[in-house]
Amino acid sequence: MDYQYHETSGGDKISNRLYHINDLIDSLIASNDIDDQYAFTPHSTTTNINGSNNYVYDEEGRLIKDKAEEISSIVWRVDGKVKEINRPSTSTKKKLKFDYDAMGNRIAKHVFDNQTGLLERSTYYILDAQGNQLTTYEHVVDNSTANFVLKERHIFGSSRLGMLNEDVNVLTAQIGQNVQHEVGKKHYELSNHLGNVLSVFTDLKIPQSSNTVTVSSYRVFIAGTTDYSPFGVELDGRTQSPEAYRYSFNGMEKDNEVKGEGNSYNFGARMLDPRVGRWLAVDPKGELFTSQSRYIYSANCPIYYIDNDGNTITPSNEKSKQDFNTTVQNVFSNNEIARNIFSISGENTALSNITMEDYSAALNATESIDERAVIRTLYLAANSEIDYQLYSMKQKETVSSGEFKRSTEEVEMAQGYTDYRVDERTVQIFISLNQYTGGDNLYAPVGKPRSNGLLS
Repeated sequence: MDYQYHETSGGDKISNRLYHINDLIDSLIASNDIDDQYAFTPHSTTTNINGSNNYVYDEEGRLIKDKAEEISSIVWRVDGKVKEINRPSTSTKKKLKFDYDAMGNRIAKHVFDNQTGLLERSTYYILDAQGNQLTTYEHVVDNSTANFVLKERHIFGSSRLGMLNEDVNVLTAQIGQNVQHEVGKKHYELSNHLGNVLSVFTDLKIPQSSNTVTVSSYRVFIAGTTDYSPFGVELDGRTQSPEAYRYSFNGMEKDNEVKGEGNSYNFGARMLDPRVGRWLAVDPKGELFTSQSRYIYSANCPIYYIDNDGNTITPSNEKSKQDFNTTVQNVFSNNEIARNIFSISGENTALSNITMEDYSAALNATESIDERAVIRTLYLAANSEIDYQLYSMKQKETVSSGEFKRSTEEVEMAQGYTDYRVDERTVQIFISLNQYTGGDNLYAPVGKPRSNGLLS
C-alpha cells in the first residue's frame, strides 16, 4: 500500500495531507479493506493536487471529499463536527445528517435514501450530564406505519458494561401493561485494556447435557467476537460482529453508513477511518504536538495510547505508565550524555537549548527506541518557542540524585503563565523525572513564551 502526498521534486513532503492510496490487493479479497484508488496525479503534473486526487480538503485541513467512498461533500460545523455527508446523484449509498447539543455531543443521526432524498431512519441519543449515552430511540420511516422505538438501554457500572436491546414501541406502549422480558436481548461486553470490545455475550443460558436427558451445566451464549488490527480494522476471518451491538474499537460507536461495516468510528470530537489510521479532521490541539502529523491516531502508537474522545491521548493502563516512567528514568540513569545536557540544577529551572551535536551524541548513546523517543521529546521541548519552567508546589530543600539536580524553592507563578498549554508528552516526562528525583515533590511544568525566541 502506497500513500501519496504533496511532495517536492526531491521527494520532500510539503504537507501531511493524504491525497491518494494505491493498493495492490484485489478489491474482492476483503470487503473491509481499502481499495486501490487508481492513478495518482502528482503536483508536477497539475496545478490543483487537492482537487485532482481521491481525498480533497478545505482550507482548515478537514476532509470534504472521498471519491472512492462516493462522498461528494462533507459539511462541517464551526466546532469541527460533521454536519452532513452527501453523495453524488448516482450513488446508492446513504446520505447522512447529524445533530448536536450545545456541548458538541451527538444527539441524533439521520439516514436518507440518496436517490429519493427521503428520510429512512433517525437515531436519537439520550445523554447524561457527562455526555455518556444512556438510551437510544429509533424512528423508522415505513410506507404503512410510523415506528418510534426505544431501541437501547445502556447498562453501567463504573463504565459501560453492555446494553438491553429489547425494542419498546413508544407509540403503542400503555401504562400498567404487562411486559414480557425476552431472554437474549441483554448484551454484555468484554473489553481489553484499550477499551476494544472483544466479545459480546447475552443473558441466554444454553443447557449442556452428557446424556440428552438431564442438564449438567449451562454455557453462555456468545453473540459475537471481534479481533482488530492496531488501528481498529475488524480482521477478516477472526470477527463475527454482533448485529445488534454498535460499539467496537476503543469502545466507540461504528458509523457503518459512512464508509461501510466497521470502516468509520465516532470518537466524539472526530471521526476515524481505521483502514488508514487517520482522522477526517486535524487535531484541535495540534499546536502542542508539532513533531507529529495532525491526522494520525494516538501518535501512531495505538497499542500504547488510547484516545477517549478524539481529542486527547493517554497511556492505555497503569503498566504502560510504569513502563514509560522506567524508560525515562533509564535515560537519566544510564545515559551520561543525556543526563548532562538535559540536567536542571540550582536556581535555573529551565531547559536550555540543546545543540544538534549534543542531541545526536545522546541518541547514539542508547540503542533503545523508547529511550530515543524520550530524548527527542526533551530536545524538541528545549529548542521550542516555549520556555518550559518547573515549579515546586511544596517548599522543600534541594533534591538530588546523582548528577541530576533540581531546585525545589517555591516560585510564585506569574499571572498568565497557566494560559499557555504545555506539550502533554513533555508533561508526562517531567512527571516521571519528578518521581526519579525524590518522590512527591509535585512539580508542575508551566510554559511561557520566550522573549526573543531563545532561552532568556
